[in-house]
Amino acid sequence: MDLLPVYTALRTSGGTKHTLRHDSNLTVHVFSHAASNSSSPIFHDESRVAGVVEVTMKKGPFTAIKCITVQVRGFQRLMRCFGYGAMDSDAVEFLALQHTFADADLGSQARGRLELPFELQLPSTCGSISKKALHEAIPLPPTFAAPGFPLYILYELVCTVQFKFLPGDSSLTIPIKYVPRKEAGVPAPSRALAYETETPIPDPAVDPGAWYSETAELDVRAFGARDVHVACTLSLPLPLEYARGYWIPFHLAVSCGDEQVLDLLSTPGAFDVVLDRQLRLSETKKRASEARESPPNAVGHGRYWSVRSAGRPVTTRCFEGEIKVIAQLMQSFSYPRLALSYAVHLHLTAPGLAVQKKTSLVHVPVEITYFAASSSPKPISYAPPLRPGEVKETMSVTYAPPLLFSHMDL
Repeated sequence: MDLLPVYTALRTSGGTKHTLRHDSNLTVHVFSHAASNSSSPIFHDESRVAGVVEVTMKKGPFTAIKCITVQVRGFQRLMRCFGYGAMDSDAVEFLALQHTFADADLGSQARGRLELPFELQLPSTCGSISKKALHEAIPLPPTFAAPGFPLYILYELVCTVQFKFLPGDSSLTIPIKYVPRKEAGVPAPSRALAYETETPIPDPAVDPGAWYSETAELDVRAFGARDVHVACTLSLPLPLEYARGYWIPFHLAVSCGDEQVLDLLSTPGAFDVVLDRQLRLSETKKRASEARESPPNAVGHGRYWSVRSAGRPVTTRCFEGEIKVIAQLMQSFSYPRLALSYAVHLHLTAPGLAVQKKTSLVHVPVEITYFAASSSPKPISYAPPLRPGEVKETMSVTYAPPLLFSHMDL
């Protein structure tokens, strides 16, 4: 029996049943991808939001039902503070799906329980809310609610019963979560073969087309006595997309004409290769240059080790390394008002060397995805055993608002 492609599972409604009640007369059952029915319903790319509406039909002319609607809404909410404790919020809708059960679906409305199955297909895109591109289609953004951050992206399932004669409607609102799941791009054939055979990845000198490289040239003050020129080249494998739960390989080449400084730069801890995440919020009526950015938040530190590289001059030392991408990270996304981005930074941390600029030497934007490429061997770790006294890099991230972990039941 042939196996179905992995992506087909993303388009189903999921197998976890959630039951929510407004009162004894209105109950909604909805199926989702959540691991437990105690959590909010969770949906992924192009999922079907499917379930059953249960309505108890009461006898009497004034309880006749006009229609029943089931809606899926997606909207952004911007919270504003005024003074102490006073808050206001603006909601802008970017997604509206609706299914209506009219008289023909409600039958004779005889007394008893009525079960109405519904199904709404989540699209892959939605209309932009940006005034500069109102008709532009953008990827459907994920649910986003970070402590201490003013912009929320929310989804909800709303079931409303409208009566023919009674003035009030009966409505049940169910918060739901949308979590898109993208695959990383397929690695270069040389890297895929290395993963499959568990052999070293060919370095940039051997397969330059498989790597993205950036070089930083800097003058440092060595031991407070002399100025030395140093060149550092950080290389990351293409494409610059890496999955949660796996590793980002990197290659580092360091060149210096001063042998003493080169030896110092070759010691463990001379460099720090960091995976940072950053939030960017652009507010209406403000210039792009005035957009609010959170400070970079380190979510992973690399381990690296010395390697031999054929054809390199004696004034150059080469290192290989990797950064563990923890599974709790949220996938990169961009939205007209909000963006979550990641980048790999190279910092010089060797003692005895003074750098004029304290910023990172190299900055390479990368994308974090939910899955590794399904058509390629999965990434593996190449890190050697820990050296004596070396501390293993933690696989968790300390709390630093805004906390952007995906929920563990996704």
